[in-house]
Amino acid sequence: MPNHDIAKLNEIYSKAESCDKELFSEMRSNLLLVSGEHYKRTSSKLWGRIKDVQGHDSAKLRLVKNHIQKISKTYVNNIVSHAPGVKVVPHNENELSDQKAAELSDSVWQDAKRRHNLREKINSWAENFVDLGEVACKIFWDPMKGSLKAYKQAVNDEGAPLFKTASGEATVEAVDMFTGQQNEPMPDKKQPVFEGDFVFETILAFNLLRAPQTESMEESPYLIYRKMVPTDIAKKMIGDDEDKLKALTESAESTFKVFDGQKSDFIEAKDQVMFREYYFRPSPMYPKGYFYIATDTVILFEGELPFGIFPIAYRGFNKIPTSPRARSIIKVLRPYQAEINRAASAIATTQITLGDDKLVVQAGSKVTKGAELPGVRVLHYSGTPPTVVGGRSGEQYLGYLATQIDEMYKVANVLEDSEEIQGQVDPYALLYRSLRDKKRFSLYVEKFESFLKDVASIYLQLARHYFDESRIIRAVGRREAINIAEFKNVQDMDYQIQLEPMTDDAQTLMGKQIQLNHLIQYVGNQLPPETLGKIVRVMPFLNKEQILDDLTLDDDNITNDILALDRGEYRPAMKDDNHTLYIRRLKNRTKQSDFKHLDQGIQELFWKLIGEHEQLEAEKQRALAEAQAGFIPTGGGLAKADLYEDDPTSPGKQRRALFPIESLMWLKKRLEDQGLAQQQLQIMNDQSQLEIMQQIQSGMINQPDSGQPSVVPMQPMSPYGPASPEGGLQ
Repeated sequence: MPNHDIAKLNEIYSKAESCDKELFSEMRSNLLLVSGEHYKRTSSKLWGRIKDVQGHDSAKLRLVKNHIQKISKTYVNNIVSHAPGVKVVPHNENELSDQKAAELSDSVWQDAKRRHNLREKINSWAENFVDLGEVACKIFWDPMKGSLKAYKQAVNDEGAPLFKTASGEATVEAVDMFTGQQNEPMPDKKQPVFEGDFVFETILAFNLLRAPQTESMEESPYLIYRKMVPTDIAKKMIGDDEDKLKALTESAESTFKVFDGQKSDFIEAKDQVMFREYYFRPSPMYPKGYFYIATDTVILFEGELPFGIFPIAYRGFNKIPTSPRARSIIKVLRPYQAEINRAASAIATTQITLGDDKLVVQAGSKVTKGAELPGVRVLHYSGTPPTVVGGRSGEQYLGYLATQIDEMYKVANVLEDSEEIQGQVDPYALLYRSLRDKKRFSLYVEKFESFLKDVASIYLQLARHYFDESRIIRAVGRREAINIAEFKNVQDMDYQIQLEPMTDDAQTLMGKQIQLNHLIQYVGNQLPPETLGKIVRVMPFLNKEQILDDLTLDDDNITNDILALDRGEYRPAMKDDNHTLYIRRLKNRTKQSDFKHLDQGIQELFWKLIGEHEQLEAEKQRALAEAQAGFIPTGGGLAKADLYEDDPTSPGKQRRALFPIESLMWLKKRLEDQGLAQQQLQIMNDQSQLEIMQQIQSGMINQPDSGQPSVVPMQPMSPYGPASPEGGLQ
């Protein structure tokens, strides 16, 4: 593995900086154009003295009609509205482990969006993407971020750890010699220990350098990120290394020119030092990648990339042919904006020089002021009547100005963006218009979506290594604590889970809601509650876990149990489980193609659990049959029913039959239970129904005289033979 010294790194930096200097200047000027700084300021004392000596203002009048700013904001709004985030989905939708890994990863990503305020960062990234033509971000773990966790233990001058006695004094004795009690460690308030957290650091495109001989930024063997760091912070990062502190002090004495967009000029950076961060991608030369953090005089830090993950995400707006870099839409709009500014300045100059009306008098003629009357101005003249020459407003330039503005918006492809919808509009028409607008910006939306996918991918890969169980539980919830292994064991992001762009603008959400409403309207009454709960869970406006707990509780529990069985963890059946749903889901798992590749002991655990649920369901059905064969209650008043019988008091006539109210209520309850039980049995397959009915019949035949339900031990139905109580083969 090559080990570069500071001379070699400076050589790499010099070559990388020189190949894109002109493009960096263009990017900086783009920021000025968007902010309205189209012309360099000329208000200096020297320029004022020159004007005083010449006796007139020789400076040209220059006005700015800043349409670039409006077009830039239009692009940013459309990109953000159509590509606001990323959704984690399973790579294989039929694999339960992939489904759970995607679900947990998506919860971790949504937690990052809330904690790190990624919505605001996405807006800023979109502005850089449009204005600079490139967007880049570095994601890394900072141990000095997050909440305060503790303090390091204080030490004395000899380096021995200090402890605090009962009286609060510092001592090197860990145990009190008088009381025999353990002394508490003495905290060092100057050395706090934080929980650590991730940082999403935006990289301005003109501070990101690449290798000179490369065809694309994504294939560049290394990227260099330069940034200014305050000297005092840099010294804290280094620690007590005297050689590095001395070299850092020498670098801090150098003068750096830093571009300040607010002042539209370069300023001198004081008390700052430039860090050059070199990131080499994983390659045969660097199997796990490599990084250097250095100044122009010393290498401060170096080592392999954490877990071999490249930390920089990058995308370009309009790729430059024969170059790996990209340009902004502002490059195309510059000449139109220059002509608009020139025409606007010409109009203003005409209004100033020729704007007022003028009175032309022939030589020898005389004009004098006449009598003043209320509201009337009187002038006297002698000789030839004077001629009034009207002023000019610069209207001769208006046609040209309007043409340039119209052509500029056509070139930018934002001419129709300001259209407003009047009156009531059909929802499908609104969705069609949304798709049409997205198509116009699809080229740039897809690039920005790819950037967001890269950011999410880097974050999730690093979170899998840096987050402990407590941090993951905070992100996914305590109910998913048993499935943390599914998130930690994701080895290949592209194999187990995928990142897809997620659009949640109002039109798209409305379209999803309309389709789900149609589905529930036509087939909702034919779906079981757990399936209906899954549909409601994906609704964009109703996805609240508290609302769906009752509908999806059984399905969530079964999913967790199946994942536990796949890992070899056995969870016995409970009496109050939804046995019919368990049997259906467990047997569906045994029929999947990868089930036969599981360890034979794990397969036996599945059959054992199926047997337990079938046995408990059979006991439930026997209890129902026993209740049906019991006595009928006869309490309560009498109620008439629509059943006619002979009237004993009037021979030859009939009357409505009378029944005790408790008898009718008992009958109604038994019919409901029987109907529900039959409905659940119809949902299961024929084999499961046959096994449960055999259990019911066997239990009723062998029922003891005491009337108590008996439990018949049941062996699991396994193609490998009966299983032992521990789950293995006998």
